[in-house]
Amino acid sequence: MKNIAVILADGCEEGETLTIVDILRRTEMQCDLVGLAGETATGAHGIVIRADKVLDRTVREYDMIVLPGGYGGAEGMRTSADLQADLKAMYAAGKFVTAMCAARSRWVATASRSRTARPTSVPTTPR
Repeated sequence: MKNIAVILADGCEEGETLTIVDILRRTEMQCDLVGLAGETATGAHGIVIRADKVLDRTVREYDMIVLPGGYGGAEGMRTSADLQADLKAMYAAGKFVTAMCAARSRWVATASRSRTARPTSVPTTPR
């Protein structure tokens, strides 16, 4: 079974955050909501979401980290030195980091600066 961490940050896009958790859990994968700054986060549309755990170095033990979109959440993830170090460590270890929508441009701008990075996005998202 694969272990997947979905990062939960204030300002996240609730649909992108919860839909991926729902789908992964239905496939019986281990999927945890990992709070960036605490046990709860308030999404972009005012919905309060409870995390399964709070971010610490053990996030590097997951097989994949998912970064949901939402401009507020993406900016919070971009400015978190701890998360950025974790993403770099995951990337260096050959593990998966996936970023959706607004999180994609924030992540690529910081953690994934590598000649081997192959980010994908809609054509309008800058590389």
